[in-house]
Amino acid sequence: MKKKIGILLCLSQILILCACGAQKADTSPASDDKDKSIETKQSDNKTDHAETADPDNDNAQILTDSDGSAKEDNVEKREPSQTAPDWKSGYLEILREERARSGPDTPAGSEEAADMIDCYWLYDIDKDGIPELLIRFGDCEAAYHGSCFTVRNNRVELLDDEITMGHTTFQADPGENGIISYWGHMGYAACSRLSVSNDGLVAEELFEDDINERLAAGDEDAWYRPASDVVKGSFYLMSYDKMTDLPILQYETIASAQDGAVLKTAEQQPVYPLQDAVFFDRIIAGKGTVETVTSDPYMLSPGRVSFTELLNAKNIYPYSEDELSVTDRTDADLNGDGKLECVLHLDPKDSTDRSMSGSDYRVILSEQDGLVYAYLGFMPSETAITMDGSFVWEKLYENEEQYAERVLFDGPACAFYSVPRK
Repeated sequence: MKKKIGILLCLSQILILCACGAQKADTSPASDDKDKSIETKQSDNKTDHAETADPDNDNAQILTDSDGSAKEDNVEKREPSQTAPDWKSGYLEILREERARSGPDTPAGSEEAADMIDCYWLYDIDKDGIPELLIRFGDCEAAYHGSCFTVRNNRVELLDDEITMGHTTFQADPGENGIISYWGHMGYAACSRLSVSNDGLVAEELFEDDINERLAAGDEDAWYRPASDVVKGSFYLMSYDKMTDLPILQYETIASAQDGAVLKTAEQQPVYPLQDAVFFDRIIAGKGTVETVTSDPYMLSPGRVSFTELLNAKNIYPYSEDELSVTDRTDADLNGDGKLECVLHLDPKDSTDRSMSGSDYRVILSEQDGLVYAYLGFMPSETAITMDGSFVWEKLYENEEQYAERVLFDGPACAFYSVPRK
């Protein structure tokens, strides 16, 4: 059965048992905005680091002067590429306009906050080679709503602005004109396919689910029916932070990985930056500096500092009262360029849980054009990092759908995206 989106659609893999009481605001834009369009141009590889190598080796070259002091002024902070051909320019303009409307001092729960951008998705719904842009607005789970933009006749057009997104996540719909919308709340779920049509997005209900009886009977493993039961190859689609352009700028990388392409890797075994086996050991020991970048809105970015300064209380997280220590390390080529990155997991120094999955924070160290970037993340969930650089974790529930995360980075920009779990 097909119906226009305007009623409550669908998802969530994640059971959300509570909701705020804010009311959904009227999302219909003014008539001049409704017809708005923007013209566009035509056109486990866990590498062991040397156990016996000396991180104080004077021959190692890593952002330090000959006396061991940090270089602060001789390396310019690089900017990510801003090249945005064709449809990308139009989507970037929309995001920048929405960010400009989102004031940091807007009161939570206000009418203004209800119309502020929260996050976005990028997914090729109609499989024409150009992704649609889905934007979520609001600051309350129960009242999230959104818009969808597409490209027609070389112009970015508003496809639909009446999408209910409360308690909803999205999943891939491989090979179909569609994206899977899955609503879940208080034991009830509904799964739908959203398809592109001349009249906007159209919803086709796929199934409903109710796990309340199983929960009441004490079934601790009760979980919603996975969308992949009826949509072969479906997997969860992560949203992107409203402040990052990187998923748009590097969309081809995301699309290729989500289509199941194997990450292109260098022909030879990946090497450490500057071919120095103790490059990251020296950084971790506080030799030289790192340029911190937050890949999570909960984290702080102290700027250019030594790695050891990141371990101080409240330096990367405002509520961390304890000094931190490294509890796990994996060296892997995360982007297939033949050069290793270093993934570190951090916990309070006196923590008894030293496992990757129990970590409070994650730091990815990446050397780029003479600078070492430290991408900071909060409460990582991975239990392993695979040979191709995917972040994966163990199932919590029998019906839980599996997907993996990969990371994009380019200078002071970083974003995670989801891919099918192999």
